[in-house]
Amino acid sequence: MKKILFLPLLFLMTASFSDLAAQRSRYQGEIQVGFGAGVGSNPFLSLNRVTVDVVNGIRVNSYFSIGLGLGYHTYLGRTIEGIDFTDEHIVPVYANLKGYMPAGRSMFRGFVSLDAGYGFSMESDIGGFLITPALGACIGRNVTFSVGYQSQNISSGGLSVSFGAVLMRIGVMF
Repeated sequence: MKKILFLPLLFLMTASFSDLAAQRSRYQGEIQVGFGAGVGSNPFLSLNRVTVDVVNGIRVNSYFSIGLGLGYHTYLGRTIEGIDFTDEHIVPVYANLKGYMPAGRSMFRGFVSLDAGYGFSMESDIGGFLITPALGACIGRNVTFSVGYQSQNISSGGLSVSFGAVLMRIGVMF
């Protein structure tokens, strides 16, 4: 799995550094809203989620951007086997790496995105590592759509579990 992620990242970094001298870096912000459909056979761990994220970053060149993200994710509670589980609110802080495909004058431009960081619970002292690889497209100049897999690890008192979801996001770049 590490090799699969490493090779595309290496390619994007190489393309980015070769284009660095030709173009100056500039600010790039993005606001995203999303819905994650929980996956997995364990109903306790396959929670749906609603997300809002803001990414502030730098567009290094036409192929690469890097930024810092801050979000508000609500894991939707539900009743399982007669037990009511309340919503859990997580605030993730993460690095965002995005590699853009060259598109010429096309209205659609593909991208590969990776968010990696830490999610803090607003209700308790639990938290854990967050990672979200995604594929997406820029539509026009500033509308984005992406689909990815989000894994949020939660650790507390020696116990560690992961919550996975297929995450769909729509956003606006500025």
